[in-house]
Parts: sequence; C-alpha cells; structure tokens
Amino acid sequence: MAYALVTRTNNHWAYRLGAGIALLAGFVTAWGTMVHLSETERLVNLAYFGVHALGAAGAAWARGKAAGMSRTSFAMAAAVILAWFVTQVISAPANGLVWNRTAASASVALAFTASGLLFRLASRAA
Repeated sequence: MAYALVTRTNNHWAYRLGAGIALLAGFVTAWGTMVHLSETERLVNLAYFGVHALGAAGAAWARGKAAGMSRTSFAMAAAVILAWFVTQVISAPANGLVWNRTAASASVALAFTASGLLFRLASRAA
C-alpha cells in the first residue's frame, strides 16, 4: 500500500524503482532495529528510528516530487551513518563494534543513496 501511495504521482521507471528501494531499505532498518533492540536492550539503538522520522518529514515536504525525494533519500543515507556512529562509536557496546550492524548500516545507506540517484534521474527526465 505504501508503494502504491508513493508512486501514484509519477510513472517514470526510475522513480518507481527508487521508491521501492527506499521503502525496502526503510523496512529493513526498522526490522533490524527492533530485533537488535530486543537482543541488547540498549535504548541508544532508537537513534535509527530518527531515520524514519527524517524520511517521513522529507517525503511530506517534497510532496512526492522526484527532486525533493532525491534530497530526502540522500539525507536518510547520511542519517543512517550518523545513527551508526552514535550507536557504535560514541556509545560503544561493552564488546566493541558490532560488525553485523556495521555491515547492515552500510548496506542500508548504500540503498538510500541508490534510491536518491534514481529519484534524481527521474527528476531530470520530467
């Protein structure tokens, strides 16, 4: 339903692919955060939900326009890296860096970056 809601304003293939990647990356981030939070009970991991707040605010501000969605996706990629930095470097867990969380954060940041590039391509085609 979220994909249909987001893509109803634009039929360009890059926009639709970018929206799909962004929604999938958001789902993976939320799911991973909930699982990691249940395992570690470290409330600092709630920082990852700031990525979703930023995405919701950015998408509302962009009103579905590809150029604004591109900027929002790039900001979300930066927010994932910032959340990783806060949870793994500043507030380091007792056993050091959690490498699976590091790899997951890097993958999600890369997905949001790819989404941003696809939205930018769609904005230039319009």
